Amino acid sequence: ALESMEKYQCYKYSKLPAALAGPGHQGRPLGDAAWLRHLRPAWSVFVKRLKPGFRQQVLPGPLRGERLEAALDDQLRQVQATYTPQQGACQWAVHYDRWIETFDKGEYAGGAHCLDFCCKDPNCHGLQMESSEMYQCYKYSALPSFLDSSRAKNLADGVWLLGRKPAWSIFVKTGIVAQPAVASRPVQQLRPHPQLQQQPQEKQQPTLQLQQRLVAAPEGGGGSGGSLWPWRLLQAALVTTAAFLAHRLATSYVAARLLGKLGLLSSGLEAAKLLGTGKAKVPL
Repeated sequence: ALESMEKYQCYKYSKLPAALAGPGHQGRPLGDAAWLRHLRPAWSVFVKRLKPGFRQQVLPGPLRGERLEAALDDQLRQVQATYTPQQGACQWAVHYDRWIETFDKGEYAGGAHCLDFCCKDPNCHGLQMESSEMYQCYKYSALPSFLDSSRAKNLADGVWLLGRKPAWSIFVKTGIVAQPAVASRPVQQLRPHPQLQQQPQEKQQPTLQLQQRLVAAPEGGGGSGGSLWPWRLLQAALVTTAAFLAHRLATSYVAARLLGKLGLLSSGLEAAKLLGTGKAKVPL
């Protein structure tokens, strides 16, 4: 007899019970034990020598021998981790590998989750329970007086029990409700500058567009047409200035030639010089 998720606590049958010899009690091949994962742990009978009529399940070659044993150990560890006692709503101090028969008579919780059942029971102060079990336990209405609290270990998430051999232990309810973990502070979202936030919506949009254009303007004057408006403005000013100077020079040259033909000035060059300086020639 062996518990379906246990490997270290069992009872030997020197002879197969007669109740299992009938035709209506045919066992199921263990195989790779994967089908046990979804079943509730329960005491079961494992028959080593199958009776006539059973066909032993043949497993693939890679799962035989040592590989089969390693695969079964891994499956059992996963099942054990699934049913490992955890803190729950109450906190627990564990006296590992201690058996003290001062608990109440009779099995407690009636097959329910022992830690949860005791946590809700104000008259339950502790449990005598196997370290790998959660559904078979005995209740302490009064704790043993000679328990050394300094040698107890906090249950926490129960992971530390996985590395130890299953043993009957005493779980003492401390009565402290587990507090939820403090949530991390959310990252503060970036906000626009207060002065920019105070501007009306219709003023913010041109300002943002201007900033985008100034940022997008390349250093060498290249880029898209929307980001070159300062350079085009400067170019237009230079073209206008050059046209004005050319027009002024041409006008001065034509006027000087005309005056030279009329004999009013000695040469067109002198007229152009006088027109350029804006001074009139004083007659002698």
